Amino acid sequence: MVKREREREHSLDNYMHKKLRQGMDYHTVLDEKLCEEHPALVEKYKLEKSIGGGGQSTVYKAFRRSDGKVFAIKTVHGPDGLFEARLMAMLEVSLKGLDEQGLVHFEQLIREEPNQYGEVYHLVLELCNCSLHDRIKYKGQLDEEESAKIVIALAKTLKRVHDNEIIHCDLKPANVLLKYPRPGMFYVPKVSDFGMACWMEDPWNECGAGTWDYMSPEAMLDGCYITASDVWGLGMLLYTCLTAICPFPNMDVEVVFKNARKRDRSLRNLHHNSMDWDSIPSLSARQLIQGMTELDPGRRFTLEKDQAGPPLPLKRRELFCFILAIGDEAWAAPDASIQQSLQGFWSTTSLLL
Repeated sequence: MVKREREREHSLDNYMHKKLRQGMDYHTVLDEKLCEEHPALVEKYKLEKSIGGGGQSTVYKAFRRSDGKVFAIKTVHGPDGLFEARLMAMLEVSLKGLDEQGLVHFEQLIREEPNQYGEVYHLVLELCNCSLHDRIKYKGQLDEEESAKIVIALAKTLKRVHDNEIIHCDLKPANVLLKYPRPGMFYVPKVSDFGMACWMEDPWNECGAGTWDYMSPEAMLDGCYITASDVWGLGMLLYTCLTAICPFPNMDVEVVFKNARKRDRSLRNLHHNSMDWDSIPSLSARQLIQGMTELDPGRRFTLEKDQAGPPLPLKRRELFCFILAIGDEAWAAPDASIQQSLQGFWSTTSLLL
């Protein structure tokens, strides 16, 4: 009985695939290659080429058959695709009219019927021009004006994400996509890839979720994922923008963090000694990165108006609040004397006022 039922299901699958082949106009090699593995996707979208991926996912550039509109489609094997789609859909609704530009637009979710290829979900997303990683690889070190604009935009978006009780857990240049609204305008940095994200009330219960080079010490060593972990990632991302290198190249980051923790409290930011500060001319930029990458998350800069944990010197708190206060009337910018001291890196933010 069971064998007969399986044969019937197999025959039905073959019939559906045959019908799909007969009724569809294929235009690409990828369509032909993936029509049996992802029939629901190929039925609605024409797949042009693979443009990225890693782990359990692949990203394609595709055109919607109904109107020819172009999208990026992230194909995820396993239930993680459904979780990521739900997060992105919720954030898009929550941020409507606020900072939704800072997130990659989520169009729809396509689910394949379970088959021999397992559970598969396709996230149809806004197609951007390139990633921040691509930008740095092409241009090298970014100047302080461009870096300031990037960190302002990302800090604001992350604050909105945290307000929705979500921690990204994998902030890095490859997960920041750049969209040029039109020729001659500055690009919009967009946070993408929520595949490693978690809820604040239900964080990861294991060490090492995320990307090793940009992972915070508490996530790597303790399996602790908090909003300060995203601030660490943002600080290391800013460091990469200004230096065009990873924070700890050719080093065992875990050993660096463990050694720093063992030292006297006054030397607990020993990991900063392993970073290339000579490539960052602005003292203010160095202070910002150092404040965002304190080994102790309680002393790290936050995305909140009020500083949590042990108080930092007033000037350092206000320096960071200043960059987050751009365009936000709820947070007051520092007084004139402090603004006057914001040379180099911080002076570039005047372009956004």
